[in-house]
Amino acid sequence: MHPIAALNRVIRTDGFVIATLSILSGAPGSRASEVSFHKVALTGEAAPGTETGTVFATFTTPLNHSIMRPAIDELGNVAFIALLAGPAVDDSNRSGIWSDAAGPLGLVVRTGMPAPGTPPGIVFSGVPSEYLPFPPKLGGGHVAFAGELSGPGITFANQFGVWAQQSDPVVLIARNGDPAPGQPAGVLFGQASLFGIDSQAHTQLTASLFGAGITTANNESIWSNRSGALEAIVREGDPAPGTPPGVVIGLGTFGTSSTFPRIAFNKESRLFVAANLLGPDVDAFNDEGLFLEDETGVLTLLAREGDPAPGGGQGVTYGGGSVLTMFDGLSINALGQVAFSCRLGGAIPTTPVTYTTVTGELELLVLSGDPAPPAFGAPILSDAGKLAVVGFVPDGDNDFHTVTTGIWWDQLGTMAPLVLPGDTVAHPLGDLTVHSAGQIIGFGSTGVLAFRAALNTGAGNPIFSLLLADPQGGLHHVVGTGELFDVAGDGSDLREIVRIEPGGLSDGGRVAFRLDFTDGSSGHFTAQLEASGDADADGDVDLADYALLAACLTGPNSGPAQPSCATFDFEPDADIDLRDSAAFTNTFSGQ
Repeated sequence: MHPIAALNRVIRTDGFVIATLSILSGAPGSRASEVSFHKVALTGEAAPGTETGTVFATFTTPLNHSIMRPAIDELGNVAFIALLAGPAVDDSNRSGIWSDAAGPLGLVVRTGMPAPGTPPGIVFSGVPSEYLPFPPKLGGGHVAFAGELSGPGITFANQFGVWAQQSDPVVLIARNGDPAPGQPAGVLFGQASLFGIDSQAHTQLTASLFGAGITTANNESIWSNRSGALEAIVREGDPAPGTPPGVVIGLGTFGTSSTFPRIAFNKESRLFVAANLLGPDVDAFNDEGLFLEDETGVLTLLAREGDPAPGGGQGVTYGGGSVLTMFDGLSINALGQVAFSCRLGGAIPTTPVTYTTVTGELELLVLSGDPAPPAFGAPILSDAGKLAVVGFVPDGDNDFHTVTTGIWWDQLGTMAPLVLPGDTVAHPLGDLTVHSAGQIIGFGSTGVLAFRAALNTGAGNPIFSLLLADPQGGLHHVVGTGELFDVAGDGSDLREIVRIEPGGLSDGGRVAFRLDFTDGSSGHFTAQLEASGDADADGDVDLADYALLAACLTGPNSGPAQPSCATFDFEPDADIDLRDSAAFTNTFSGQ
């Protein structure tokens, strides 16, 4: 335990906007921050929607620390899975899903409940399973989840399914063993796996098929009910768009275990997918493709292994002699812009790079020899059309396994480092340096970015910290391992953090995370930067800031489209309206 952290981090969690922590530092890249916290749920507390005496027992298990994270949607709603304890709890009813999307925290589903869309007597036995407790998905205030069933007639062939809150009630979306809509008679769902749910409560699934005419050459598929009815978007064995006749989407010829190794949807269920290919003249050096749905829903070829790589130079191709191009890190935003990572080769050594379409054309972002290192981690796009990406930062010891990473972004107009190893972050222990920053949690449309970093303390093991970057590039420490967190809100119950598991970031910049404490308890929380109104970052709130507020309210770049607008998003809800204007008056100095 860090005694200085205990002195400086008494963080209250007794209300929605509860208390703030101010960290003051003159260090470059770091600035005074105000972070507000909200407690969603804590182990030991009564579980809403359950009988008297039933409490949240745990939000994690020893084998699932990195799985049981809270989900957060673009609006800032949170959902999570939990195990229960109490006199009325047994193996048949001890797990469930809760969400605050309807306002107060409420129960969505619990094991032992009747399963909608199934015959009488069929109940949920897992949501989805205590062995694989994947968290629910959340979009537009609607919860989707995978479930396991028990009851009369239940076998392994019909035991699993996907349910969602399309309106208020929970409805069945797909179940293994049921007929696959729009497919020939006798074609059934094998395993239907939940991928996500969009802002309009449309679910996205992957599914294996079995039955009449189904083989390993056509049994993988991707589905959505975005049109109002569940239908296949693309299926293994379909002709591959943009390729010669006879080439189909298939399992490929080298190093693949799935026809669709990478899938991404935006918040309107527009598909961006990496798929493997089979057919005439297809071999291990051209059997990977990258496909994007256009605005009309037609799947088009964006890139293919073996083809010339835009911006790579003469003789440089996707893959380029390597048997794996590895289209990865797929990101698609609400504007339909995409970003991805892959490997180039041919006239150059095999090199990891990042491509993006944020300018309208497919462009190479980073290539070996540029001032920035090669892009390596998954890029992420905000819905305002900004890009962030993780990159290698060589540490000089020639050991690949110890290479550190940093984060680059173009929030301020050009691609530039946001945080690099050696940068200073203001922390309750004092100014700490970044050892490595390699996991981007989310990138909100207001310009706030959440990420994890390891910070050097100078005393052994680093602190693993969750940080937020404001739209101007200031870094703000949120929580870190070894710190004390005030879970009671009055200073009477300080618990030391042993683990932080972030779940995502809302459009407005609210980050959701689970904290595990040394006493075995856990809690789900959210945190956000307090809006300041200081849009020009000159240290005061005056008429110059008021002019920028007016532009955010009425101008062509209103709301989150310009970075300075985020400082007026007092709610935050990813837009700037009259309620934010009223809140601005409380910060106005009149200078």
